[in-house]
Amino acid sequence: MNNNIVISADCTCDLPESLVEKYDIKILPFYINYKGTRFKDGDEITSTALVEYLEKQDEVIHSSAPGVEEYREYFKRISNNGTRQVIHISIAKKLSIAHKNAIDGSRGMEHIHIVNSGSASHGMGLFVLAAADFANRMNNVESIVKELKNIRGKISCNFILRSTIHLANNRRLNQFISNMLMFFKIRPMIKIDNDELRVNSLYIGNREAYARRFVRHVLRAKNHISEDIVFISVGGCSDEIVQIVYDEATKQIPWKKVFVADVSSTCLCNIGAHSIGIMFCKK
Repeated sequence: MNNNIVISADCTCDLPESLVEKYDIKILPFYINYKGTRFKDGDEITSTALVEYLEKQDEVIHSSAPGVEEYREYFKRISNNGTRQVIHISIAKKLSIAHKNAIDGSRGMEHIHIVNSGSASHGMGLFVLAAADFANRMNNVESIVKELKNIRGKISCNFILRSTIHLANNRRLNQFISNMLMFFKIRPMIKIDNDELRVNSLYIGNREAYARRFVRHVLRAKNHISEDIVFISVGGCSDEIVQIVYDEATKQIPWKKVFVADVSSTCLCNIGAHSIGIMFCKK
């Protein structure tokens, strides 16, 4: 890896520890807030442990980004007080105050470069991996940032949810729309694309059937999908559903690499348990 350039990201990139270590990516955790207690994502709570709390639904569980001063101290630390260039990848700026806090925390630090991924979860993770690849092949930070901006619109980030209650509770989806979907037992597919989170498709029926339809819908434009990497993003759902999605996704496209990985606690407290996603790059 390039020793002069540090690749950093919010924990919302959801990358597995094996990839974080392989590419020496620095990760700044978010926080999970529950009943007046704040837990540091990854260090003090995992998505596996969070599922139990989400199932109770007795109180809103929400995530919060690090504050401006926390970003500032973090940037000082990972840049060795300004001796190294840092490219920090943030979650989509319309989904969190994190991007703004990172920019504010980096003011006066010309060696810190904040890049908006426009995505979240493993969609953002693909963006971070691209940054690590560019840093390994290029020495000019400005050129890397330019390349990253060119691929932002090529990331496809899709989830199918069992429930929208957590998105609504965290004000990322209109409450009326959420109530209607819940009332009619409709499973929504959400898509995060160029900063926007929107309901893209609706599914009904048993979970096995809608899981297969979800995969086929997401991967329908095969000729426009890069076969390099796919992430199957697991949000506290059953092994059976994971296997169905894996089998269908690998049947549709001969991927070079397939990662089945848990989402972070930050992501899970927004999408809710029993969710699953597919993330890839378009050509």
